[in-house]
Formats: sequence, C-alpha cells, structure tokens
Amino acid sequence: MGHVELEYKPLKIDDQGNIGERDYELYLTQPSLAKVAKELVISPLEEAMKNDGRDVFKFSTFKVSVSQQNKTNVSWEVIHSRLSNFLDIRSQDARDEKESDDFRKFEGVGYCIAVDSLEDEIRKLVRYSTSSSRYQQLYWPKRKEDEFVRELIIPDSNFSEIKEENARLCLAAKRFVSSLKEEICEAYDSAMSGWMTRETGCDKDNIPPKELSPVKRLRKISRGKYIFISHVREEVPKYQEIINGLINDLADIRSGEAVEGYKYTSLKGRYFVNIGNVINKVSIDKIHEDRELFGRLYLVKLRCEITPKLSVD
Repeated sequence: MGHVELEYKPLKIDDQGNIGERDYELYLTQPSLAKVAKELVISPLEEAMKNDGRDVFKFSTFKVSVSQQNKTNVSWEVIHSRLSNFLDIRSQDARDEKESDDFRKFEGVGYCIAVDSLEDEIRKLVRYSTSSSRYQQLYWPKRKEDEFVRELIIPDSNFSEIKEENARLCLAAKRFVSSLKEEICEAYDSAMSGWMTRETGCDKDNIPPKELSPVKRLRKISRGKYIFISHVREEVPKYQEIINGLINDLADIRSGEAVEGYKYTSLKGRYFVNIGNVINKVSIDKIHEDRELFGRLYLVKLRCEITPKLSVD
C-alpha cells in the first residue's frame, strides 16, 4: 500500500462567523481524513490492546491504561409509556365496571387501584426497562489545549501489533483526529450557531416560543453554495422525575399521609387510590398544560440544526 500522508488546514473564520468559499470546501472534504486515521491506525491497535488482557501498557515516554467499565441504562421514557398503557387498561376496566382484589370501586372515591399492586407494577417496569453492559476503556495521554497535530504520515505497517512505534503513531493519530475535530468540525458549528444567534437573537437563554419554532435562515457562501440553519425549540419531559414523583406520592399514601391531588381510602390494611388521579399525575398533556408543572417537569432547550454538518465521530 505504501505510506499514507494526511494533512488538514484549519478553517479561517472571522469574529462574525464568516467563512469563505475555500474554507467551506475544506470543511466538506477534510473530516473524512479522520476516518482514514481511525481505520488504518487507531482501531486495529486499540482492538489488539483490549484483547491482550493487560491493565496497562508502558512505553518509553507514556503509558496507556485499560479500565473495565460497567454501564447501566434505564429507559424512563419506555417505563412511562408502559405505565401509561397499564393505567389506560385499568381506566377501561372502570368504564366496564370490572373489579378485582387490586381494583375496585369505593363510594365517594371512585374506581381505585391498590397502592401496593401499583408499586409492584412500577418496580416490574423498571426492572424490565433496565439494561447493563460491560466494556473496556483505554486511557491515552491527553492532548494539550494549544497543541494541534495537523499532519500525519502513516507507514505501511501492521498496526494490530502492540509495539513502541505503533503506539507512538497511534497517539499521534488520536491527536490528529482530536485536532481536526476542534479546528474543523467544532469551529464550523460554533461559527454557524453564532451567526444564527446574531441573525435571530435566539440562544440558550432566549429560546423561541413553540409557535415560532423552528426559526430558519439560509446563509449564502458563494454562488450556488448555501448553508441552511435552524434553531429548534425542544421540550423534553423529565420522565424519571415524573415517575419518581408518583412513587413518592404512593409511599406517602401508604403511610397514611395526606397527599394533595389524590382521592384514596383503605380496606383491610390496604390503601387504594383513585385511578383517574394517578393517570392525571403522569399525563404528559396535563403536565404540559400546567405552567408550574411544566417548568418543573419539562426540559426546554435550543437545538441548532446545520445542513451540511459533518462529524469525525
């Protein structure tokens, strides 16, 4: 194959976020260089290191540590969706006047679900919606903030072999990719986002209202070359906090405490809570309509969409 020479040129962007036609073309072509460095050098050597079994690799001037990481992911949105479906079924049971030991009608309270059975259902949903994974993480020496690697010469070598010269080049390749990401991809994104903020006044502290989102602009670079930018309002429910709020309310009810917003009663030592009150507690529509609940249980943020947009990841 012979050796491979990689080189990128940082973008020239002024304080107003203006980018010329030449630098726009550099942006469109240069991020692909990172993929070459990853596939030829970084991925083969790191895969060999992960399979080697050692916890640390010591080279003449630096070392690379290997750490076993555990990751647990709980999908609170899925839990909320499945819980809402469960409650809808119980609500239909009420309309059909169906009763059971865990679900029955009480005079003056309405159709109620047993608090302990609802808590069991939530625990089951959390268990089913939780996944765990184990992976290896390599820790290389970090690049200094003012240190940029803009050139990389890759010799014709087998980079799946763990040896000094391969490790040195892999470190340089990782810094090449990191430098390119900062000086090309992140510089472009920052310039376009900054230009959009100056054009529209929108930023993370001044998010457009829902009825005006998305705010769109077309930015001309040269004849026939444009960048399309949008500022989009995102409203994301805080599903975990919604579910945890219900869990806390149920615990208080079961302890005999007065909880605002619920009708409930007890029978033979078990507490039963009105099914409609529970549905309203977790209803996204109800939360969205209530200004106080919306401010507490929704995350509102601004997303900047840029086309074209490239990445080294």
